Amino acid sequence: MKESFQAMLKNYRKTSFKMYHEHKDVRNQLLAEAKNLAKEQLSQKFQYTFHKDPTEERAEIFNMIYNFTTEALLPPILEKINERIVILEKRHEMLLNMVVEALEVLSEEKQVRS
Repeated sequence: MKESFQAMLKNYRKTSFKMYHEHKDVRNQLLAEAKNLAKEQLSQKFQYTFHKDPTEERAEIFNMIYNFTTEALLPPILEKINERIVILEKRHEMLLNMVVEALEVLSEEKQVRS
């Protein structure tokens, strides 16, 4: 049983490493998924409500700041965060599969002992 657990853990580590480092098509697919998530997040409208009526000059400054952050600052940050989220989701899915395998091995061993 110990050997089967070691084999499952080794397989999980190997697969998770290969998923991100070796297969460029899988990596590109993950990056594309992250970019799509970032585009979706940026397409949502965010509004700032002023407590007092701003002057035209102040409203223009806020509009320039908003445009700069949504067009220049946020896209690369969101893409990187979403890339990490997608990778962690895939690793989590593989880890759940490994746990299911481990439970199956345990149940089979219990049946053999009975």
